[in-house]
Amino acid sequence: MSEQNYREQVRRDVERTGLKKEQKECVIQRICNVLDHVPELHYYQGFHDVAVHCASEDDLEDLALLCLRDFMTPEIEPTLAVLALLPELISIADSRLDAIMRTVPEPHFALAPLLTLFGHNTESNAMLESVQLKVEQYGLGYALYLYTAVMMYRRDEIVEQATGEPPEVVHSILSKAGNSLDGIDPDLLFKSADTLRIRIPLSRLPSYRKLSRHSAVKTGSLIPSEQARRDLIELSRPPSDGRRRRIAVAVVVVVVGFLLQRARYP
Repeated sequence: MSEQNYREQVRRDVERTGLKKEQKECVIQRICNVLDHVPELHYYQGFHDVAVHCASEDDLEDLALLCLRDFMTPEIEPTLAVLALLPELISIADSRLDAIMRTVPEPHFALAPLLTLFGHNTESNAMLESVQLKVEQYGLGYALYLYTAVMMYRRDEIVEQATGEPPEVVHSILSKAGNSLDGIDPDLLFKSADTLRIRIPLSRLPSYRKLSRHSAVKTGSLIPSEQARRDLIELSRPPSDGRRRRIAVAVVVVVVGFLLQRARYP
């Protein structure tokens, strides 16, 4: 995306938020300054939901480079590699949820909350600020634990609604269930996520081995910014022709699914 195009997209995305005019201009400038300062970062729709809850430009840049860089490359493959961890994590964490999720071919229902760190549909600013602090402390992998904790919190509701339904209906139910943190006790949520982090190291999951060593999931967030920038450059390298063909269909599914999800929950 060219500089002009990403600036236009940032403005369109921020204009759709409920912020006051002065706040919108502040968020737009914050995002554009980060992208100008680190041109290797590629904007994605949903990053503005993260930026709204960052206290400063420096905080946003650190979060982007150290924690979200897998989502901020010109390639979709790093994002798909992170998503692939989720069903494996849930299969160990909760067998009833696993049985429901197995009826859906791919975990694309989790894309929006992970890309936005739950910022698109959650009203509690305090909750979202706590989410960002946790992700900054433990890295991108913590977002997977948090998502799993959200789904476990709503497991009974999910099972009741989704049992016996076709995959497209299950996908919709899962999308709605994981898209917001509203109504969840924050102490219980973070305690559950912390317990999962200790109980199930992501390194145990089969797909972890397929992650690039430059992934924020593997490096964690406690690395120098310059190293994170080098990792971002490596993650951004295009896949071989063979790998590109294998992920072409997945790209279409992810993009269409994300757009449909945002249309359903504008």
